[in-house]
Amino acid sequence: MTIEEHFKFVDEILVRKSMNSYVSECLVKTGLDEKILKKYPNNLSGGERKRFLIALSLYKQSEVI
Repeated sequence: MTIEEHFKFVDEILVRKSMNSYVSECLVKTGLDEKILKKYPNNLSGGERKRFLIALSLYKQSEVI
């Protein structure tokens, strides 16, 4: 799955509409940009993967990160 598909998967699990502007906001907060959305996680560096997972947790609105 691409990074973008991971965010869409979270929306499916939580049964909510996609919040594209919030995706961008979460990526910016973690130092990533929207160019990363078309990439696969295995094509990212270790640090980028960690930041992506933090952005995904922020997007999911997890109580604990």
